[in-house]
Amino acid sequence: MTVKFTNNASTTVATGINTSATSLTVASASAFPQLAGADDYCYLTIQQATGTVREVVKATALSTNTFTITRAQDGTSAGTWSAGDIVELRMTAALLTDVIDAATVDGVKSNFQYTPTAGQTVFSGADNSSNTLVINQSGLVNTYMNGVRLVQGTDYTVSAANNTITLTTGATTSDIIDIEVYGNFTGQSGAAVAITGGSITGTAITATTLGASGTATLNTFVSNNSTISGGTINNVAIGGTTQAAGSFSDLTATTSLQVPSGTTAQRPSSPAAGSFRYNTTSSQFEGYSSSWGAISGGGGGGGATSAFSVDSYTANGSTTAFAISQSVSSENNLIVFIEGIFQQQDAYVLSGNTLTFVSAPANGNKILIYSIAAAVSGSNLNLDSMTGDGSDTTLALSIAPINENNCFVTIDGVYQSKSNYSVSGSTLTFSTAPPAGSAVEVMTLTQTDINVPVDNTITSAKLSGDLTTPGALAVTGALTSPSATFTSNVGIDGQTSPNADLHIGTASAVGDATNPALQFGGSTTYRLGMYTDAEGGYIENKNGDDGLIFRVKTVGEAMRVDGGTGNVGIGLVPTSKFHVKGGADTIARIEPSSNTGKATLLVSSSGSGDGGVQYNASNNIMSLFAYGGMRFHVGTGNISGGYPANEAMRITAAGEFCVGGVINGGLTDNGFFVGGTDGINVYSVNSSTNSSTYHVYDNGGGAYKFYVTYSGTIKAVNTTVSGISDIRWKENIRDLDDGLSKVMQLQPRKFDWKKGKGKDVTNDRGFIAQEFEAVFPDLIDEWIDPAPEGEEPYKAVRADLIPTLVKAIQEQQATIESQATAITDLTTRLTALENN
Repeated sequence: MTVKFTNNASTTVATGINTSATSLTVASASAFPQLAGADDYCYLTIQQATGTVREVVKATALSTNTFTITRAQDGTSAGTWSAGDIVELRMTAALLTDVIDAATVDGVKSNFQYTPTAGQTVFSGADNSSNTLVINQSGLVNTYMNGVRLVQGTDYTVSAANNTITLTTGATTSDIIDIEVYGNFTGQSGAAVAITGGSITGTAITATTLGASGTATLNTFVSNNSTISGGTINNVAIGGTTQAAGSFSDLTATTSLQVPSGTTAQRPSSPAAGSFRYNTTSSQFEGYSSSWGAISGGGGGGGATSAFSVDSYTANGSTTAFAISQSVSSENNLIVFIEGIFQQQDAYVLSGNTLTFVSAPANGNKILIYSIAAAVSGSNLNLDSMTGDGSDTTLALSIAPINENNCFVTIDGVYQSKSNYSVSGSTLTFSTAPPAGSAVEVMTLTQTDINVPVDNTITSAKLSGDLTTPGALAVTGALTSPSATFTSNVGIDGQTSPNADLHIGTASAVGDATNPALQFGGSTTYRLGMYTDAEGGYIENKNGDDGLIFRVKTVGEAMRVDGGTGNVGIGLVPTSKFHVKGGADTIARIEPSSNTGKATLLVSSSGSGDGGVQYNASNNIMSLFAYGGMRFHVGTGNISGGYPANEAMRITAAGEFCVGGVINGGLTDNGFFVGGTDGINVYSVNSSTNSSTYHVYDNGGGAYKFYVTYSGTIKAVNTTVSGISDIRWKENIRDLDDGLSKVMQLQPRKFDWKKGKGKDVTNDRGFIAQEFEAVFPDLIDEWIDPAPEGEEPYKAVRADLIPTLVKAIQEQQATIESQATAITDLTTRLTALENN
């Protein structure tokens, strides 16, 4: 299978999943690997949007925005994830392990697959394909359960003597066990000798010639129990006169080429550059230049051929020091994980072959330590390429590789497994012709030269310390670096005197919208660019729908400028030009610069301030102002501009105040109006005579105290009306001359009101204004409703009759008393007459 990865891939969960889900739909998978091949996969890390809980999953397929996933990878547990949680392509231990496995050449690899019985722990003998498991050395074995690589020594043990793999925990019948066994290199066939299995067999070398020239003349050779027959070795001195002093301790035709071996502690005390030996402590070959280091390049001794070495441990909660199987020059050559989480270098220190953590890892935690030792690599990496035409299956190589394991083949940048091709001599043959137009590249590793770098083989990654060049350093093409540290300011684009950590350009205008000074991603459709012109500085998202997003430590996304609309949102994705969302606390604040200043928010279409809000800190007064008046709308219906269509209240520029209806007549609803020449008005447009308009309600007592009916009747629990009558407000006081004679002229009537007029009732009692006016013209007023054009105004009767009625009662009472006196006198006289 081929592990895939891209840079900075990040998205969110689109639809939540539970712990058993095997698919994951994300908001956008455009930045992630496409997983086009049948064996392609990648590792995804899912993390809570507002927490630290995470899970690593293995994605084996992708359809649009939905991944097919295998759960709980790399020591993590399957979790329940919600929409909005983070999904990213991160560096994980599993990813590095798979990359190392793909890059490591351990010789000829054999694959074995077993379907276990219930609880089976030991695997040996014939596998599912009747291939017999043979183990050369325990260090050259990888074991997988259901595609997940197990840790040797923790999850399983290896017996090379018995050719067995023993699991720590028994497998189930639904598990699949895959075992990779690496052997020695199969040597390239020569004209006279075929070296098979990485060793020279037999008691003597019987070939007549060695080497491409056909002869190898031996001038001096000192050896114990070794025979070279049928040929000579010329001009080669194998130093020393005894076995112990020589570079070779044993050379016979029946065994193998043997070099000095010993533990790490047994290394020579004063080694010379170019020394070569086998380290029995680390089970690998090593060489010395300025320090000892493992030798990479393939084959032999049971040691892995990669410069990577992996040590795994299970923490006990107290131990802080852990041994490394090989020496490395510095902490920069270490990659350390605890429970799949990468550890920064300040979490541990390195001393020799011992790594010591600052704090002991928690009990039960899995620890993986990847160490990268000095390596001896091939002297040349040969590159051959062709363009596929859909029919040609062969590619002629510039050199004949020793083994197809020495070939690294890609089609359109996709790594090809060994099962997709074969190598014979200098010809590589594909099992299926590469597609037409595809780019085919074959990289072939050749011979290993120790301490003798070949032209074009040293890269910047191999350099360390200060680099001094004899002259100017000319760079052709782009200057790239995956990681660089600068101890002083850096100038770019002609800037030779930088005054900042990164100083771009020398003019006021640096870059433009097409070619920004600082660009992230894309070519012309970048997602983030920064540039300046003569007067301004610009931050631009050229083609991203999400626009510009600002994130902070504690809340994640804090603000965004939407890419499609230009709307600005704080706390949410905006749906208007400025959209703010907050919690229960203050959402937004405008504050004056001092305790005596003013803070003003203007809403303007002309720049002059058509309206707004102002707070005066000197007197704690808040002012709401508008040049043309204010309207207040409520309800659910919307009009243009996004606010409700129903107007509930209005304040005009003239200071008129209206609640309900429409100002100055034309009412469509009940209303309250203050202003103009009419003073305070309460309007009602109700059509029912049983309804009422103006109310006074006692909420505590739960009863009405006063109200006015639709017909104009005033109803109250207390009908007392008090009016000012203080003598201090009066002058020209005199007796009322209206009395009983005036009252007797009044004509009380019963009548019906016309439809919609007055009280709008029948059989009402009262006076006719025109008749009342003939008796009391000073008690007649004009009614507010306009009369028909050409007619006099409607008339109203003022209810100020109490003084006149009192006067009439007084006159009537005087008459009654006078009559009573006369009656009494007459009664007395009548009685006297009757008695006589």
